[in-house]
Amino acid sequence: MLGRHFVSSIIHNDTYDMQLANRGKTDPDFCKDRTISIDRDSLDRCSVLASRLFDVVVDFSCYTIRHLVNILDHIGYNQYILISTQSVLDKYTLNSTTESAYKTYCQNKYDIEKFVLNHQHPNIHQHFFVLRPCAVYGDNDYTQRFIKRGNKFYWRHSGTEAHSDPNCVSIDLVTQTIINTIDTTQQHETNSISIINISNNQPHVSAK
Repeated sequence: MLGRHFVSSIIHNDTYDMQLANRGKTDPDFCKDRTISIDRDSLDRCSVLASRLFDVVVDFSCYTIRHLVNILDHIGYNQYILISTQSVLDKYTLNSTTESAYKTYCQNKYDIEKFVLNHQHPNIHQHFFVLRPCAVYGDNDYTQRFIKRGNKFYWRHSGTEAHSDPNCVSIDLVTQTIINTIDTTQQHETNSISIINISNNQPHVSAK
């Protein structure tokens, strides 16, 4: 959802020379001529990234530490933008004894952030950004948490308009925050990593 929207937003912008890295299975014809075939579950299948240097990496599909390590072991970059989630702040779920797919998702993302913030890989440096959107609404929402009526989105379970909920964020604002992060030249102290929380209340930035 986020990756497709981001790509569709910048693909015709001459400022960027963009390439995709994915398995090419979900929609093999989407930007086929710009796709590098990898499988981030496999270290060998990520080796095609070896010796490549990218100005910016925007990582939408990191769900385990292994996913991140398999990329960092190979890739060169000047700026890395990791899409995380504000679910890492959900202490109730993280401390719950009840197992669920959502708890696993929260825990994995929490562990990934901890791995990054502790610089547990030699290829993590100061130009590393962690973006934490809250509940994202927009077109092509595979989670089906929201329903669209006209041009507006509403929580499926409550009927509350997403635009008025501070715990939501539009896919457009997330995409614009990524673009702003890429385009804005920022000076970072050694070993600092920026965390950006994104919601309808606008992005909030902190450094770690």
